[in-house]
Amino acid sequence: MEPNNSPPEIRDALRIQAAAVAAQQAALTEEELRLRQRRLALEKQEAQLAAHLDDRRRRLLELQNKIHTDRAELLDGLRQEKEDVTQERRRLEDLRQRQKQRWPRALA
Repeated sequence: MEPNNSPPEIRDALRIQAAAVAAQQAALTEEELRLRQRRLALEKQEAQLAAHLDDRRRRLLELQNKIHTDRAELLDGLRQEKEDVTQERRRLEDLRQRQKQRWPRALA
């Protein structure tokens, strides 16, 4: 039987079935488009996050380097201060000893 010679009920059923298949295909196409857009948005977000994390890592490394440098400078300054204090203490002790020798009774 050719479709044109089919009873009207069969033709109507085939039309309904074809319309249903077309509607399903349209829904699948829409869903694929929505998923593609979501995937693109997620890829963009992932790239932004990766760039943000790279920036944070770079800033962290810079801060760690600065802390290391500042700490080394601080320790050098403390060592120098300690040397200066030691030298000043020796100088004052030397002056005290000389004064004792010059003025033994007055300082006793």
